[in-house]
Amino acid sequence: GNVGIGTTVPGAQLHMMGDGTGIGQIIRAARGDGGGTFLWGQVSRGTAAAPTASNDTDGAFSISGYLHNGTTFRPVSTLNLIGDGPQTTTSSPGAIILNTTSSGAVAVSEKMRITSAGNVGIGTTNPTQRLDVQGAVRSQMSVFDGATSSYRHQIFQTGGLYRWAAGISSLSDESGSNAGADYRITRYDDAGAYLG
Repeated sequence: GNVGIGTTVPGAQLHMMGDGTGIGQIIRAARGDGGGTFLWGQVSRGTAAAPTASNDTDGAFSISGYLHNGTTFRPVSTLNLIGDGPQTTTSSPGAIILNTTSSGAVAVSEKMRITSAGNVGIGTTNPTQRLDVQGAVRSQMSVFDGATSSYRHQIFQTGGLYRWAAGISSLSDESGSNAGADYRITRYDDAGAYLG
């Protein structure tokens, strides 16, 4: 039941091949009502005729890019849309994973993830903060902005334990000549206990 366009040996339900020097346009969708166009991936357990609930981390849709190395095609990057927890009638959590193939490797590995909670992880598969980076970060500027009634801190940890922190440590409003007066650096012992 496979359909081939440009190939006499289709290896999938729809397999398209072609040569040329154009822009490489294979699939094109257009509409004139401003409603947008879609690629739709739909996955379940059970059967197509009698679907059952997907598993927590089932893949829903993937886009993969392959390049030829002179001998065969190898993946260079993929984008995976997956589940991120139990799928129920009232909750459908999902995550996005970006994979690339590192130099010297021949298989993709995860480089970035966006969880159902909205946390972004780079170098980690389990980000616990809005931005969770495992590795060095280079930045020209960092801005810590919040309401006068909110903490603004830089926190340094070892093994999940506080070592020291710097920032605004009071929730009282700052104004006039007092603005910034509650900025301080605090220390912690090896067990993460506050030292002052």
